[in-house]
Amino acid sequence: MSDIFDTNKIDDLPDDFKQEVNVLNIRQETKMLLKLFEQKRQLSISEILVSLFRSCNLRKKRTWVSSTLYNLARRNIVKKLDGKRGIYEKID
Repeated sequence: MSDIFDTNKIDDLPDDFKQEVNVLNIRQETKMLLKLFEQKRQLSISEILVSLFRSCNLRKKRTWVSSTLYNLARRNIVKKLDGKRGIYEKID
């Protein structure tokens, strides 16, 4: 029996309901954001916004980037640099 809570496989859901769930897109977009940190450099929120658009044609609001970075920082994946506003780097 399959896991009824599994959000990785949603192909059995009706199309209009898939849009409501939107879990898959959020995960993919977060992965796209994390991929930017593969450059091994510090990134500002503005640089992330521009890079997401140029590399993935993904248009996001500053609040989405900020909240995503906040959540990633809580999980110790990225960190906000002390004394620098809106600058983040990946934790190795």
